[in-house]
Amino acid sequence: MAWRVMIAMMWALGAAASGQVTLPIEVSHTYPLAAPFDQLVLPLKCDADRNLYGRFGIVPGTTSLVKIAADGHAVSKFDYSQVPKVERNMLADFFVTRDGEVYALAQTSSDSYLALQFSNDGALRRKTEIRTTTAGTLAQFVTVAQFVALPNGNFFISGTAHIDRQTSSPFASIYNAEGKRVREIKFRDAPVGKSQLHRAAKPRTPDAGKVAWGLATLGDDQNLYIMQARSSAVMIYVLNADGRQIRTLTVPLPVEKSSALYFAVENGRVAIAFASNDGPGFENDKLRIADSRSGKLMVDYQMGPETGDGLACYANGKASFLSLIPDNEKIIEAEVR
Repeated sequence: MAWRVMIAMMWALGAAASGQVTLPIEVSHTYPLAAPFDQLVLPLKCDADRNLYGRFGIVPGTTSLVKIAADGHAVSKFDYSQVPKVERNMLADFFVTRDGEVYALAQTSSDSYLALQFSNDGALRRKTEIRTTTAGTLAQFVTVAQFVALPNGNFFISGTAHIDRQTSSPFASIYNAEGKRVREIKFRDAPVGKSQLHRAAKPRTPDAGKVAWGLATLGDDQNLYIMQARSSAVMIYVLNADGRQIRTLTVPLPVEKSSALYFAVENGRVAIAFASNDGPGFENDKLRIADSRSGKLMVDYQMGPETGDGLACYANGKASFLSLIPDNEKIIEAEVR
């Protein structure tokens, strides 16, 4: 135990000199998986009990949406193989509520998607057709990147609208429970210079206020958080369930060329898992925690080989990582603040 305390103190002293606290991740439990998996499609998601959900398989018609219990023992599937027009398509995205209800979005034609609602026991409860190229849009078709089921029954969808073969633009809209488009979303960036954190990011760029690819999640405050990566920071747009923007956060990247692979909001904190794209090694792979109202950085956790293939869940003060090394598949649990 003494050596762990010494290491933590060394990390803290080094971080104090650089102005940002970085702590090692301390693994508390590991749980072997009940069944092997391969061909994982990121991102992973979870519910409030830290059960994990993911898509496995990269060939249309063979993809499974799977739930893995927090202790790795029980595995169940959300079966959409018998749904007409969906059985041969891959899911564009999916969303998990805190109590384990699952919503999946599958493309059924060039301009139509089907939102599937499952109960937490895997039963298919409802199907909603969503036409992304309705009147008022110029798009020939839309490639969906993010899909979130909102607490008021609406759906948030964003991605890329393709006007023709050469022209495309970011797309973000709110649809009601019947699949009708009720609001187009236009994002506003925060004023530059509002705080030291905002000054760390570059001024407004040509893509300011546009979100095509990134990550989206529903915070435990019932607000919608949409993240877009920039060259030196990630922008996080916070919207209420009606799609009205409340605030914008700016969280700097740990290092240039970092990719955000996981995104969660809970208990007043934003958790973002970053992986470095610049060379081998794990020294720049961080779990960054920031305040969900101000964007102020709180702490970094150093990720590495001991955290497997990446963060799978951040909930209830714990982080769960998934390792898919053949014959040693497991969930790795750690305490985080």
